[in-house]
Amino acid sequence: MKMSFLDKESNFPSDNFRSRNYSGKWQKKFIDEYIDSIFAKGIDETHKEYSEAKNEYLPDSLYKFYPPSIYSLISIQNRNIFLSSPRNFNDPFDSFICVDDQPYIKFFLLKAFEDNKMTSNASTSNSFSDKEFAVLKYAPINGRYKEDLGYSDGFRSRLFHICSNKSDEFRSKVNSISAEVIREPLAETHETTLRMLYIV
Repeated sequence: MKMSFLDKESNFPSDNFRSRNYSGKWQKKFIDEYIDSIFAKGIDETHKEYSEAKNEYLPDSLYKFYPPSIYSLISIQNRNIFLSSPRNFNDPFDSFICVDDQPYIKFFLLKAFEDNKMTSNASTSNSFSDKEFAVLKYAPINGRYKEDLGYSDGFRSRLFHICSNKSDEFRSKVNSISAEVIREPLAETHETTLRMLYIV
């Protein structure tokens, strides 16, 4: 495609909002296409497809200005910079990531149980049996109440009821691993989820 004198190098044609040479309001175009894609392809595929759509609009450098103080001088000396946590922003939607963290929590919990050798062929008070582990593995994230069980067949509910028949030491280990998994970046702000996962 022929470039004009004022055009900058781009990986996209100028009529594509991803291009830094796009003449319209690229933000509006991005939002419109992003929402349309969610309905057509779902949130996961949309996130993959659009995660780098704004790359050409990102600055080459980022500057932070603040008045001189003992702290700013120490920062210069140590070559570091302070950035506030998004949890302290006055806009609750600023930096909000639209990701369902529950599948990730389940995945990492099960992986941690395996890595810590907490499964065995037979059911014991200090391990998950292969059958119990399979129940957890295939349990839905958000289950439904089952009359034959007397409780929900969801992952958290299954984990709670399986662990209720285990030793105090084993439940303590599950709690410790659960707390560690919740500290993962995607779930660090979900304190209510932490309480729900704890097997007290």
